[in-house]
Amino acid sequence: MSVNSISGLAPMYLKSTTNVGQTSSKVLWAQLGKDLSAGNLIGAQSAFASLKQNYNQNHPNGPPPVATGTATPLRDDIQKLSQALSAGNLSGAQSAFVQLATDWKSANQSSTTETSSSSDAATGTLNVLA
Repeated sequence: MSVNSISGLAPMYLKSTTNVGQTSSKVLWAQLGKDLSAGNLIGAQSAFASLKQNYNQNHPNGPPPVATGTATPLRDDIQKLSQALSAGNLSGAQSAFVQLATDWKSANQSSTTETSSSSDAATGTLNVLA
């Protein structure tokens, strides 16, 4: 799966929760995918930084307890994406974004078949913890 084919995938599964004056997380995820598809590293870094800022403003006490210290594919994917963007590694960020979207889709599909879940995928939100 290429970045082009998934640039719109992550936003389909995201629940937008923002404060007044913030750009919707859904819009920012879409922008991140577009920037990565276009090879725009600076734009991707900016979109990801805005996603982290939205998350921090919406979760002033930190991540939900279930996310703290829990290793999950999504958490790992976001960490890899954050590291690649911080290092200026465009191809690494593109690969991490593709993997994140793939894992997000998989987690979202599997959560619909489970009766209960302790992951954020079941709630339809994706937390930027990196």
